[in-house]
Amino acid sequence: QRGSIQDHPDMNVEEDCNRLLKAMEGIGCNDDVVIDILARRSNAQRMIIKRKFDRLFVKNLIDELSSELRGDFKNAVLASLYDHDHYDAICLKKAVTGFKVNTGTITEILSSRTKEQIGRIKDEYQFYFKSDLENDLRKCTKGSYQQLMSYILQGRREELTFHEIEKLER
Repeated sequence: QRGSIQDHPDMNVEEDCNRLLKAMEGIGCNDDVVIDILARRSNAQRMIIKRKFDRLFVKNLIDELSSELRGDFKNAVLASLYDHDHYDAICLKKAVTGFKVNTGTITEILSSRTKEQIGRIKDEYQFYFKSDLENDLRKCTKGSYQQLMSYILQGRREELTFHEIEKLER
């Protein structure tokens, strides 16, 4: 699957990092620069920028932007700086912790990912949160919903190919 943002052909990672650092200097942040850079880079290129920024300036780009930005814009920018599986793991962790379980987020992520993607998400979850996603879900859900999510997490659902889905739709 390819996203709607393709690799920027003329990306200069060091220049992008310097522009981001400069955008965060002083009071506030130049949101236009952040948008100009991050909205025009593919996910893979944003990962390169994040790693390069961390090495060049011995500062964590996510931490720096987190302290500069606010609200929905902050959430969108920070989300763009994680690879897909890691971000899904973060969203699932937030969905299963706290006072109210967010079953909408859990359902959205688990029902729309392939077995392979779910396997990677489980690995990311385990690595970053030192906890098992299926166990965490069992603790905060119950009944048929719990069984369905466990079934999906265990990779026990059948996946259809694009051609099989097309055939079924006829």
